[in-house]
Amino acid sequence: MKALAANGIGMGPGLSEEQFVKLAAAMVPLVRGGGAPANRRVTLETILGAYIESVERADVFKTDLRLEKASLNSPSGPQDAIKQEALWQRWEEEG
Repeated sequence: MKALAANGIGMGPGLSEEQFVKLAAAMVPLVRGGGAPANRRVTLETILGAYIESVERADVFKTDLRLEKASLNSPSGPQDAIKQEALWQRWEEEG
């Protein structure tokens, strides 16, 4: 994960520690030639995005996201890819 961040691939400020750990755990078998994981999907719930604040209230945009390892056919052969699916996006009042 540090190598990804060092190469400009960040997760954004809305990722909680629990979500980061789940994502890192899902990636472990894929790093440095490990075997394919039994479950190729990870779900990240309640990623915090944009905030809108006023004197009276604050609202936050939240996203639930599913990431899945996929294999794509390309002219040079199969390529690993990550499929990203937004499961639910919503505005909620910050509590």
